[in-house]
Amino acid sequence: MSLWQSGAFRPLLAFSRTTRLPELKDVPIARELTQDPKALSLIAFAEAPFYMALPIAAPPGPCRPSAPKLAGRLHGHVARTRPSCPTRKKSGST
Repeated sequence: MSLWQSGAFRPLLAFSRTTRLPELKDVPIARELTQDPKALSLIAFAEAPFYMALPIAAPPGPCRPSAPKLAGRLHGHVARTRPSCPTRKKSGST
């Protein structure tokens, strides 16, 4: 039995989230703990690395032609799930 399953610990705070996890409805996100703009700015700064790096998993040996499609889907996912995250404009667009 794992430590999680045995109840050996409990989460106190969800970090790097804009909404609560459905599985942990009673666990507040860091942003809920303050209304102070300076504290919220510090939280946003501390969470920034988590919004920059998204892990990608694929079956062994993905073919090269699928890379642009995967990149497009990933960009769309980021835009939908992280609306506060700025998106890069394609060169030549306004």
